[in-house]
Amino acid sequence: MKRIFTILCALAIVMAGSATAMAAAPEAGQSASYYPISVDEYTYGDFDELRINKTYQLSLSDDPSLIPTEDFVRNGRRYYLLDMTRKDEVGVDIQTHTEAVTQPSDTNNLETILQRLDAEMEVTTEDGYVGVLRLDHTSVQVTTDGYATVNASAVLQFFAEHGM
Repeated sequence: MKRIFTILCALAIVMAGSATAMAAAPEAGQSASYYPISVDEYTYGDFDELRINKTYQLSLSDDPSLIPTEDFVRNGRRYYLLDMTRKDEVGVDIQTHTEAVTQPSDTNNLETILQRLDAEMEVTTEDGYVGVLRLDHTSVQVTTDGYATVNASAVLQFFAEHGM
């Protein structure tokens, strides 16, 4: 009897030591993103049942099946998974767009030209992007479309006919 009791105790010690060695190891490739970004503790129902809501943020390449779903103990209380929901959040897709604006002017003074240009312009692109373009004053260029030749005698006649 004493021998059976000794064998049982030795077996119990071996089993207790191997239980921690058999604990679930993290999956290969599992990243820190599988840790919750928030843990909220609250009470629910008529009996003020203590509950915990864990929120995880995963990228599109992460596998949600790797989120831990096992029971766990916190502050001496055992918690069980009741429900897991998924919420897809729509991100913002940004597309760079540049639009050239050409405006005739009777001057080559950059300050005067900048005052004539709109600081913002609403745009809808062919791809369906909608947004507001803002003027980049460093990209404004003043170019000459052409030159005009004036006959000096014609200018003198013009002034003479109008009494100048």
